[in-house]
Amino acid sequence: MNLKGLVILLETSLLLASCATTSQFQHAKAGQIIETDTYSVETPRGEDWYFQAEKGKKHVTFSKPKPNVWGLHGATMIFVDAGKAYKEFSSEEDAADYIRRVEENDLIERGVKRGEYSLQDIKKDSVTVGSRKLYSMSYKTISRTGEAIIDIYYLYFPLEFMEDHTYYDFGLSKGAYKSDDSGLTLTDSDLAQIYKVIDSLKIMGAVRKNNGSP
Repeated sequence: MNLKGLVILLETSLLLASCATTSQFQHAKAGQIIETDTYSVETPRGEDWYFQAEKGKKHVTFSKPKPNVWGLHGATMIFVDAGKAYKEFSSEEDAADYIRRVEENDLIERGVKRGEYSLQDIKKDSVTVGSRKLYSMSYKTISRTGEAIIDIYYLYFPLEFMEDHTYYDFGLSKGAYKSDDSGLTLTDSDLAQIYKVIDSLKIMGAVRKNNGSP
Protein backbone atom coordinates (compact mmCIF):
# COMPACT_ATOMS: atom_id res chain seq x y z
CA MET A 1 0.00 0.00 0.00
CA ASN A 2 1.26 3.47 -0.89
CA LEU A 3 1.67 5.31 2.41
CA LYS A 4 2.18 8.61 0.57
CA GLY A 5 -1.55 8.59 0.01
CA LEU A 6 -2.31 8.27 3.72
CA VAL A 7 -5.02 10.68 4.79
CA ILE A 8 -6.88 10.20 8.04
CA LEU A 9 -9.53 12.83 8.54
CA LEU A 10 -10.51 13.29 12.18
CA GLU A 11 -13.06 16.08 12.21
CA THR A 12 -13.06 17.57 15.69
CA SER A 13 -15.96 19.39 17.26
CA LEU A 14 -14.22 22.73 16.70
CA LEU A 15 -14.36 22.22 12.92
CA LEU A 16 -17.77 20.57 12.72
CA ALA A 17 -19.47 23.09 14.97
CA SER A 18 -18.15 26.00 12.94
CA CYS A 19 -19.29 24.40 9.66
CA ALA A 20 -22.75 23.29 10.75
CA THR A 21 -25.64 25.22 9.23
CA THR A 22 -28.34 25.67 11.84
CA SER A 23 -31.17 25.52 9.28
CA GLN A 24 -30.14 21.96 8.38
CA PHE A 25 -30.85 20.65 11.87
CA GLN A 26 -34.16 18.92 12.45
CA HIS A 27 -35.90 18.15 15.74
CA ALA A 28 -35.34 14.53 16.74
CA LYS A 29 -38.02 12.36 18.28
CA ALA A 30 -37.18 10.15 21.28
CA GLY A 31 -35.81 6.86 20.02
CA GLN A 32 -35.65 8.05 16.42
CA ILE A 33 -33.35 6.05 14.12
CA ILE A 34 -31.08 8.22 11.98
CA GLU A 35 -29.73 6.53 8.86
CA THR A 36 -26.79 7.27 6.58
CA ASP A 37 -25.73 5.31 3.52
CA THR A 38 -23.55 2.96 5.58
CA TYR A 39 -24.90 2.88 9.16
CA SER A 40 -27.68 3.98 11.48
CA VAL A 41 -27.76 5.28 15.06
CA GLU A 42 -30.45 6.21 17.56
CA THR A 43 -31.09 9.62 19.09
CA PRO A 44 -29.27 10.19 22.45
CA ARG A 45 -31.07 9.89 25.77
CA GLY A 46 -33.30 12.75 26.81
CA GLU A 47 -35.49 15.25 24.98
CA ASP A 48 -35.01 18.34 22.81
CA TRP A 49 -32.24 16.93 20.63
CA TYR A 50 -31.73 18.15 17.07
CA PHE A 51 -29.87 16.26 14.36
CA GLN A 52 -28.18 16.74 11.02
CA ALA A 53 -27.48 13.84 8.63
CA GLU A 54 -26.65 14.96 5.12
CA LYS A 55 -27.58 12.53 2.36
CA GLY A 56 -24.54 10.83 0.90
CA LYS A 57 -22.33 11.82 3.85
CA LYS A 58 -20.96 9.51 6.51
CA HIS A 59 -21.44 11.68 9.58
CA VAL A 60 -24.34 12.49 11.89
CA THR A 61 -24.46 15.42 14.31
CA PHE A 62 -26.76 15.73 17.33
CA SER A 63 -27.13 19.00 19.23
CA LYS A 64 -28.92 20.05 22.40
CA PRO A 65 -30.20 22.72 22.12
CA LYS A 66 -30.29 23.56 18.40
CA PRO A 67 -26.89 25.06 17.46
CA ASN A 68 -26.49 28.76 16.81
CA VAL A 69 -23.85 31.13 15.46
CA TRP A 70 -22.53 31.78 18.97
CA GLY A 71 -20.78 28.42 19.22
CA LEU A 72 -21.04 25.71 21.86
CA HIS A 73 -21.67 27.89 24.92
CA GLY A 74 -24.21 26.04 27.06
CA ALA A 75 -24.68 23.32 24.44
CA THR A 76 -23.86 19.63 24.04
CA MET A 77 -23.05 18.10 20.65
CA ILE A 78 -22.59 14.45 19.72
CA PHE A 79 -20.92 13.41 16.49
CA VAL A 80 -20.77 10.09 14.66
CA ASP A 81 -18.46 9.50 11.71
CA ALA A 82 -17.35 6.54 9.60
CA GLY A 83 -13.63 6.81 8.92
CA LYS A 84 -11.21 4.99 6.64
CA ALA A 85 -7.60 4.28 7.57
CA TYR A 86 -5.40 3.98 4.48
CA LYS A 87 -2.63 2.25 6.36
CA GLU A 88 -1.92 -1.29 7.49
CA PHE A 89 -2.02 -1.96 11.24
CA SER A 90 -1.00 -5.02 13.20
CA SER A 91 -4.01 -4.75 15.54
CA GLU A 92 -6.89 -2.45 16.47
CA GLU A 93 -4.88 -1.31 19.50
CA ASP A 94 -2.09 -0.23 17.15
CA ALA A 95 -4.64 1.63 15.00
CA ALA A 96 -6.21 3.35 18.01
CA ASP A 97 -2.85 4.52 19.33
CA TYR A 98 -1.88 5.85 15.91
CA ILE A 99 -5.16 7.72 15.30
CA ARG A 100 -5.16 9.28 18.77
CA ARG A 101 -1.53 10.33 18.35
CA VAL A 102 -2.37 11.95 14.99
CA GLU A 103 -5.32 13.76 16.58
CA GLU A 104 -3.23 15.06 19.49
CA ASN A 105 -0.47 16.28 17.15
CA ASP A 106 -3.08 17.92 14.92
CA LEU A 107 -4.63 19.76 17.86
CA ILE A 108 -1.19 21.07 18.82
CA GLU A 109 -0.13 22.05 15.29
CA ARG A 110 -3.49 23.48 14.16
CA GLY A 111 -4.47 25.24 17.36
CA VAL A 112 -1.89 25.53 20.14
CA LYS A 113 1.07 26.61 18.00
CA ARG A 114 -1.10 29.11 16.12
CA GLY A 115 -2.41 30.62 19.34
CA GLU A 116 -6.01 29.61 18.57
CA TYR A 117 -6.52 27.79 21.89
CA SER A 118 -4.75 26.17 24.83
CA LEU A 119 -4.95 22.39 25.24
CA GLN A 120 -5.45 20.81 28.67
CA ASP A 121 -6.23 17.55 30.47
CA ILE A 122 -5.50 15.06 27.68
CA LYS A 123 -6.49 11.53 28.74
CA LYS A 124 -6.47 8.29 26.74
CA ASP A 125 -8.25 5.14 27.85
CA SER A 126 -10.37 2.18 26.74
CA VAL A 127 -13.89 1.21 27.74
CA THR A 128 -16.49 -1.43 26.89
CA VAL A 129 -19.99 -0.30 25.90
CA GLY A 130 -22.34 -3.23 25.51
CA SER A 131 -20.25 -5.80 23.64
CA ARG A 132 -18.04 -3.20 21.95
CA LYS A 133 -14.53 -2.27 23.01
CA LEU A 134 -13.74 1.39 22.41
CA TYR A 135 -10.64 3.53 22.67
CA SER A 136 -11.16 7.03 24.04
CA MET A 137 -9.39 10.36 24.15
CA SER A 138 -10.61 13.39 26.09
CA TYR A 139 -9.28 16.92 26.36
CA LYS A 140 -10.23 20.52 27.05
CA THR A 141 -9.53 23.57 24.91
CA ILE A 142 -9.85 27.25 25.78
CA SER A 143 -9.96 29.53 22.76
CA ARG A 144 -8.41 32.97 22.56
CA THR A 145 -11.95 34.40 22.54
CA GLY A 146 -12.64 32.80 25.93
CA GLU A 147 -14.76 29.78 24.98
CA ALA A 148 -13.95 26.54 26.81
CA ILE A 149 -14.83 23.22 25.21
CA ILE A 150 -14.46 19.77 26.70
CA ASP A 151 -14.32 16.88 24.22
CA ILE A 152 -14.29 13.13 24.42
CA TYR A 153 -14.31 10.78 21.49
CA TYR A 154 -14.38 7.02 21.11
CA LEU A 155 -12.95 4.85 18.34
CA TYR A 156 -14.71 1.60 17.48
CA PHE A 157 -13.14 -1.01 15.21
CA PRO A 158 -15.56 -3.66 13.86
CA LEU A 159 -14.30 -7.19 13.31
CA GLU A 160 -13.95 -6.36 9.62
CA PHE A 161 -11.56 -3.47 10.29
CA MET A 162 -8.40 -5.46 9.54
CA GLU A 163 -9.88 -6.22 6.11
CA ASP A 164 -11.69 -3.05 5.01
CA HIS A 165 -10.03 -0.47 7.35
CA THR A 166 -13.35 1.18 8.26
CA TYR A 167 -13.73 2.41 11.84
CA TYR A 168 -16.32 4.53 13.67
CA ASP A 169 -15.65 7.72 15.59
CA PHE A 170 -18.10 8.94 18.26
CA GLY A 171 -17.55 12.33 19.88
CA LEU A 172 -19.20 14.45 22.55
CA SER A 173 -18.51 18.16 23.11
CA LYS A 174 -19.71 20.60 25.76
CA GLY A 175 -19.02 24.31 25.76
CA ALA A 176 -18.98 27.26 28.15
CA TYR A 177 -17.32 30.64 28.42
CA LYS A 178 -14.08 30.51 30.39
CA SER A 179 -15.65 32.54 33.20
CA ASP A 180 -18.29 29.80 33.56
CA ASP A 181 -16.15 26.72 32.95
CA SER A 182 -15.39 25.74 36.55
CA GLY A 183 -18.22 23.19 36.35
CA LEU A 184 -17.47 22.10 32.80
CA THR A 185 -17.02 18.37 33.28
CA LEU A 186 -18.22 15.16 31.66
CA THR A 187 -20.98 13.77 33.88
CA ASP A 188 -22.46 10.28 34.05
CA SER A 189 -25.49 11.72 32.27
CA ASP A 190 -23.29 12.95 29.40
CA LEU A 191 -21.66 9.56 29.03
CA ALA A 192 -25.05 7.80 29.12
CA GLN A 193 -26.15 9.98 26.19
CA ILE A 194 -23.25 9.05 23.95
CA TYR A 195 -23.17 5.42 25.16
CA LYS A 196 -26.74 5.03 23.92
CA VAL A 197 -25.70 6.27 20.48
CA ILE A 198 -22.69 3.92 20.45
CA ASP A 199 -24.75 0.94 21.56
CA SER A 200 -27.39 1.66 18.89
CA LEU A 201 -24.93 1.56 15.97
CA LYS A 202 -26.07 -0.72 13.15
CA ILE A 203 -23.70 -1.20 10.24
CA MET A 204 -25.38 -1.68 6.89
CA GLY A 205 -24.60 -5.08 5.39
CA ALA A 206 -22.33 -6.10 8.25
CA VAL A 207 -21.92 -9.80 8.92
CA ARG A 208 -23.32 -10.42 12.39
CA LYS A 209 -20.68 -12.01 14.55
CA ASN A 210 -19.75 -11.97 18.20
CA ASN A 211 -23.22 -12.73 19.59
CA GLY A 212 -25.02 -10.59 17.02
CA SER A 213 -22.96 -7.41 17.34
CA PRO A 214 -21.55 -5.89 14.16
